[in-house]
Amino acid sequence: MKSVKYVVAIVAAMSVLALSCASSGGGGAAKEEGPVVPVFVWNFDDPDAGALGWVPADSHWDYKGDVTVSRDDTTLGKPMLRVDLDYSGNSSSEWSEAKIRCPFPEPIEIGTVSRFNCDLYYNPEYKSRGSFKGKVFAMEGTREKSTAEASLKEEDAGNGWMKAKVTFRVLKAPGNMDATQLGIVGYKTNYKGPILLDNIYWD
Repeated sequence: MKSVKYVVAIVAAMSVLALSCASSGGGGAAKEEGPVVPVFVWNFDDPDAGALGWVPADSHWDYKGDVTVSRDDTTLGKPMLRVDLDYSGNSSSEWSEAKIRCPFPEPIEIGTVSRFNCDLYYNPEYKSRGSFKGKVFAMEGTREKSTAEASLKEEDAGNGWMKAKVTFRVLKAPGNMDATQLGIVGYKTNYKGPILLDNIYWD
Protein backbone atom coordinates (compact mmCIF):
# COMPACT_ATOMS: atom_id res chain seq x y z
CA MET A 1 0.00 0.00 0.00
CA LYS A 2 1.37 3.36 -0.94
CA SER A 3 1.98 5.62 1.99
CA VAL A 4 -0.02 8.79 2.41
CA LYS A 5 2.15 11.85 2.76
CA TYR A 6 1.09 14.55 5.17
CA VAL A 7 2.81 17.79 6.02
CA VAL A 8 2.45 18.86 9.63
CA ALA A 9 3.59 21.89 11.65
CA ILE A 10 5.39 24.90 10.24
CA VAL A 11 5.36 25.38 6.49
CA ALA A 12 7.71 28.21 5.75
CA ALA A 13 6.43 28.81 2.25
CA MET A 14 2.95 29.54 3.59
CA SER A 15 4.01 31.83 6.40
CA VAL A 16 3.10 35.46 5.95
CA LEU A 17 4.88 38.33 7.68
CA ALA A 18 3.19 41.69 7.33
CA LEU A 19 5.10 44.89 8.01
CA SER A 20 3.59 48.33 7.72
CA CYS A 21 5.98 51.17 7.04
CA ALA A 22 6.14 54.14 9.34
CA SER A 23 4.09 57.00 7.96
CA SER A 24 6.11 59.86 6.55
CA GLY A 25 6.54 62.67 9.03
CA GLY A 26 4.29 60.95 11.57
CA GLY A 27 7.02 59.21 13.49
CA GLY A 28 4.81 56.14 13.97
CA ALA A 29 6.49 52.82 14.67
CA ALA A 30 6.12 50.01 12.15
CA LYS A 31 3.61 47.34 13.16
CA GLU A 32 4.65 43.74 12.96
CA GLU A 33 2.24 40.81 12.91
CA GLY A 34 3.18 37.27 13.68
CA PRO A 35 3.32 34.69 10.87
CA VAL A 36 0.31 32.59 9.95
CA VAL A 37 1.52 29.11 10.86
CA PRO A 38 -0.39 26.14 9.43
CA VAL A 39 -0.99 23.41 11.99
CA PHE A 40 -1.88 20.72 9.44
CA VAL A 41 -1.56 20.83 5.64
CA TRP A 42 -2.67 18.46 2.90
CA ASN A 43 0.14 18.60 0.33
CA PHE A 44 -0.59 17.10 -3.11
CA ASP A 45 2.97 17.39 -4.45
CA ASP A 46 3.62 13.64 -4.22
CA PRO A 47 1.90 11.94 -7.19
CA ASP A 48 1.89 8.63 -5.29
CA ALA A 49 -0.06 10.07 -2.36
CA GLY A 50 -3.47 9.86 -4.06
CA ALA A 51 -6.28 11.71 -2.34
CA LEU A 52 -4.30 11.93 0.94
CA GLY A 53 -6.91 10.00 2.90
CA TRP A 54 -9.99 12.03 1.86
CA VAL A 55 -13.05 9.82 1.36
CA PRO A 56 -16.84 10.30 1.18
CA ALA A 57 -18.40 10.62 4.62
CA ASP A 58 -20.69 7.89 5.93
CA SER A 59 -23.76 10.10 5.67
CA HIS A 60 -24.92 13.33 4.04
CA TRP A 61 -27.78 15.79 4.57
CA ASP A 62 -30.66 15.95 2.07
CA TYR A 63 -28.36 14.71 -0.68
CA LYS A 64 -29.22 11.74 -2.92
CA GLY A 65 -26.36 11.79 -5.41
CA ASP A 66 -23.13 9.85 -5.48
CA VAL A 67 -19.91 11.23 -3.98
CA THR A 68 -16.59 10.22 -5.50
CA VAL A 69 -13.25 11.49 -4.16
CA SER A 70 -10.05 11.28 -6.19
CA ARG A 71 -6.92 13.13 -7.15
CA ASP A 72 -6.87 15.37 -10.24
CA ASP A 73 -3.53 16.44 -11.72
CA THR A 74 -4.72 17.76 -15.09
CA THR A 75 -8.01 19.74 -15.08
CA LEU A 76 -6.49 22.99 -13.77
CA GLY A 77 -2.87 22.12 -14.50
CA LYS A 78 -1.81 21.18 -10.96
CA PRO A 79 -2.57 18.41 -8.45
CA MET A 80 -5.79 18.96 -6.50
CA LEU A 81 -8.46 17.04 -4.62
CA ARG A 82 -11.42 16.22 -6.86
CA VAL A 83 -14.95 15.59 -5.58
CA ASP A 84 -17.53 14.47 -8.15
CA LEU A 85 -21.03 15.44 -7.02
CA ASP A 86 -24.62 15.31 -8.28
CA TYR A 87 -27.20 17.66 -6.75
CA SER A 88 -29.77 17.15 -9.54
CA GLY A 89 -31.98 15.00 -7.31
CA ASN A 90 -32.07 17.74 -4.64
CA SER A 91 -32.29 20.86 -6.81
CA SER A 92 -35.19 22.32 -4.80
CA SER A 93 -33.34 21.97 -1.48
CA GLU A 94 -31.98 25.04 0.27
CA TRP A 95 -29.39 22.91 2.10
CA SER A 96 -28.26 19.79 0.25
CA GLU A 97 -24.98 18.82 1.89
CA ALA A 98 -22.54 16.28 0.49
CA LYS A 99 -19.77 15.49 2.96
CA ILE A 100 -16.19 14.26 2.72
CA ARG A 101 -13.82 13.50 5.56
CA CYS A 102 -10.18 12.79 6.32
CA PRO A 103 -8.64 11.32 9.49
CA PHE A 104 -5.46 12.72 11.04
CA PRO A 105 -2.48 10.43 11.61
CA GLU A 106 -2.57 11.62 15.24
CA PRO A 107 -5.31 13.57 17.08
CA ILE A 108 -4.93 17.35 17.12
CA GLU A 109 -5.88 19.50 20.11
CA ILE A 110 -8.76 21.72 19.00
CA GLY A 111 -7.43 24.60 21.06
CA THR A 112 -4.37 24.80 18.78
CA VAL A 113 -6.38 25.66 15.65
CA SER A 114 -8.69 28.53 14.79
CA ARG A 115 -9.46 28.25 11.07
CA PHE A 116 -9.93 25.74 8.28
CA ASN A 117 -8.92 27.05 4.85
CA CYS A 118 -9.18 25.86 1.27
CA ASP A 119 -9.65 27.03 -2.31
CA LEU A 120 -12.77 25.60 -3.97
CA TYR A 121 -13.23 25.53 -7.75
CA TYR A 122 -16.37 24.67 -9.73
CA ASN A 123 -17.47 25.02 -13.34
CA PRO A 124 -20.78 26.85 -13.97
CA GLU A 125 -21.31 24.76 -17.10
CA TYR A 126 -22.30 21.87 -14.83
CA LYS A 127 -25.38 23.67 -13.48
CA SER A 128 -28.19 25.90 -14.65
CA ARG A 129 -29.24 27.19 -11.24
CA GLY A 130 -28.26 27.60 -7.62
CA SER A 131 -25.11 28.26 -5.61
CA PHE A 132 -22.86 26.75 -2.96
CA LYS A 133 -22.08 27.19 0.71
CA GLY A 134 -19.62 25.32 2.89
CA LYS A 135 -19.36 23.81 6.35
CA VAL A 136 -16.47 22.27 8.28
CA PHE A 137 -16.55 19.90 11.24
CA ALA A 138 -13.81 19.16 13.76
CA MET A 139 -14.62 15.53 14.55
CA GLU A 140 -13.77 13.23 17.44
CA GLY A 141 -15.04 9.82 16.43
CA THR A 142 -18.65 10.45 15.44
CA ARG A 143 -18.93 13.58 17.60
CA GLU A 144 -18.90 17.09 16.13
CA LYS A 145 -16.60 18.92 18.54
CA SER A 146 -16.72 22.27 16.68
CA THR A 147 -18.31 23.46 13.43
CA ALA A 148 -18.41 26.54 11.21
CA GLU A 149 -20.24 27.46 8.01
CA ALA A 150 -20.04 30.23 5.42
CA SER A 151 -21.25 31.41 2.05
CA LEU A 152 -18.70 31.38 -0.74
CA LYS A 153 -17.29 34.57 -2.27
CA GLU A 154 -16.42 33.66 -5.84
CA GLU A 155 -14.05 35.04 -8.43
CA ASP A 156 -13.26 34.09 -12.01
CA ALA A 157 -10.45 31.50 -12.12
CA GLY A 158 -10.21 31.38 -15.92
CA ASN A 159 -10.89 28.54 -18.38
CA GLY A 160 -14.57 28.62 -17.43
CA TRP A 161 -13.95 27.87 -13.73
CA MET A 162 -14.95 29.85 -10.67
CA LYS A 163 -12.87 29.99 -7.49
CA ALA A 164 -13.90 30.63 -3.90
CA LYS A 165 -11.27 31.14 -1.20
CA VAL A 166 -12.87 29.57 1.85
CA THR A 167 -12.01 30.31 5.48
CA PHE A 168 -14.05 28.83 8.32
CA ARG A 169 -13.29 30.22 11.77
CA VAL A 170 -14.11 27.53 14.33
CA LEU A 171 -14.90 28.06 17.99
CA LYS A 172 -12.50 26.74 20.58
CA ALA A 173 -13.57 23.49 22.20
CA PRO A 174 -11.99 21.17 24.77
CA GLY A 175 -10.31 17.97 23.71
CA ASN A 176 -8.99 16.68 20.41
CA MET A 177 -10.17 16.16 16.87
CA ASP A 178 -9.17 13.01 15.03
CA ALA A 179 -10.69 13.88 11.64
CA THR A 180 -11.81 16.78 9.47
CA GLN A 181 -15.21 16.65 7.81
CA LEU A 182 -16.09 19.09 5.04
CA GLY A 183 -19.63 19.76 3.83
CA ILE A 184 -20.15 21.11 0.31
CA VAL A 185 -23.64 22.58 0.46
CA GLY A 186 -25.84 23.09 -2.57
CA TYR A 187 -28.45 25.86 -2.41
CA LYS A 188 -31.24 25.11 -4.91
CA THR A 189 -28.66 23.87 -7.39
CA ASN A 190 -28.67 21.10 -9.98
CA TYR A 191 -24.87 20.99 -10.25
CA LYS A 192 -23.59 17.67 -11.58
CA GLY A 193 -19.85 17.43 -12.05
CA PRO A 194 -16.48 17.87 -10.36
CA ILE A 195 -15.52 20.30 -7.62
CA LEU A 196 -11.80 20.81 -7.04
CA LEU A 197 -10.10 21.68 -3.73
CA ASP A 198 -6.60 23.07 -3.19
CA ASN A 199 -4.54 24.81 -0.46
CA ILE A 200 -6.30 22.81 2.24
CA TYR A 201 -4.99 23.44 5.74
CA TRP A 202 -5.78 24.21 9.37
CA ASP A 203 -4.13 27.13 11.12
